[in-house]
Amino acid sequence: MTTNERHQYPHHLECPYIPELGLIDERLKKQKSLLVQFSKSESYPDELLSALDTYCQKYGTRLKIRFYGHYFQQFDFNILNRIPHVQNLRIDIDSTSTYKNIDTFSELQHLKILDFGFCHLKHIDIFQSENLTKLTELSVFGTKTKTLDLGFLRKCKDLTYLHIEGHKKNVDVVGELHKLEALSLRSLPDFSLDFVNYLKKLQSLSIFLGGRKNIDEIKTLGIKTLGIGFVRGFCQLSNISRFQQLERLWVSDCIQLEELHFDATLPELQYVLIDNCKKLHSLTGMANLKKLQILNITQTDIEFDSLIEQKLSKTLKSIFFRTKTRKRNDEIEQLLLEKGYKSEWLVRDQAFERKI
Repeated sequence: MTTNERHQYPHHLECPYIPELGLIDERLKKQKSLLVQFSKSESYPDELLSALDTYCQKYGTRLKIRFYGHYFQQFDFNILNRIPHVQNLRIDIDSTSTYKNIDTFSELQHLKILDFGFCHLKHIDIFQSENLTKLTELSVFGTKTKTLDLGFLRKCKDLTYLHIEGHKKNVDVVGELHKLEALSLRSLPDFSLDFVNYLKKLQSLSIFLGGRKNIDEIKTLGIKTLGIGFVRGFCQLSNISRFQQLERLWVSDCIQLEELHFDATLPELQYVLIDNCKKLHSLTGMANLKKLQILNITQTDIEFDSLIEQKLSKTLKSIFFRTKTRKRNDEIEQLLLEKGYKSEWLVRDQAFERKI
């Protein structure tokens, strides 16, 4: 397999050899960021990591280094000594793996962005490391232990992005992170979200998996992006009109949600994506979305006629509407084209997801 075949995706390099590291310069001349990742210990000899560290020093947070997989291997944290200048690091090792020398992790003094997950993590005190207090972005992935105390976040005052998966002990501490601009909560049970109201700079909120009925605790905020997906028991979004700065809304796979009413003007809302909410049968108040540009509705119980007969914003450019039958989909698409609308599916990642 040639170098071009092995590295055909422009935004990441998979287990590169030393001669291929020059691709980092080539890629980062054309794009903002790059991921270099390794899935097995034999793919990164010491000399390769030492060479890679030069690029870490040169490109800072634009270059993310990832160690993942390592199936049935032991991950040695001592290899991090070879990339002391890494600023953007992701470690998400497979559940079949073990680890050693985790204390080395605390010696990385240049870290600014960290994504960390180890299924069988036992040394949870690693999150007390002083170097984490300098982070601006942090993702804590799920582990088998549920005893991780999020109290350590109290010292991470510079965080602007935070992702938490499966950990809830002292989650209220998140409300003290006054620089936080984006918060992602994944696989968490139904507990009060009142702490979110203290995040005055928060612009993006994502709630994915886990279970809760609503987000009623959240009051008026400057949130611009709201995503809710695969949340068990989620059946109500009655406070949607509180989000007066909202620009992007994504609701997916909330199978208990039956109604969504925009009962007041949302002056900034431009993108609405509703996917696979099978019981959703009522969507009203579209006239209150004065800046709406893209509307995607798929796999719901909404009648197309009830939607298209509403007063829709003149700014609306694209409507993508899908039912269970191809024949009806074709009819709807033709009708939309006749009315002057594009019918394009906006991939969720394009509008809502944090990049590498």
